[in-house]
Amino acid sequence: MSQLNTLCALAIAPYGQGDHLSQYVIQAVKVIQDSGLSYQTHAMTTEIEGDLDEVMAVVTKAAKVLAENGIRTEISFRADIRPGRENAFEQKKASLAREEKKLADKED
Repeated sequence: MSQLNTLCALAIAPYGQGDHLSQYVIQAVKVIQDSGLSYQTHAMTTEIEGDLDEVMAVVTKAAKVLAENGIRTEISFRADIRPGRENAFEQKKASLAREEKKLADKED
């Protein structure tokens, strides 16, 4: 089977641990970093790109890092699966840049 390129947006956070969550969130981000998959961390999500099976394995491992320490864990997950595609991060950025330019040209 060919690679099923997957771009996912993932948010993993502890439930009931107060207002300062970065010490917990970084534990999940570390799992993603160590995976070797391409990723980008933002204010509310981390985006991961890779083959579907690899992405799902990393999401599972990252989700368990808090739960296995007895912490109730909330997960928000979205995935865009595009067979035969690669480098979705860069393609999406380039597409957005083209559309922003069109919008700016219309305003001038």
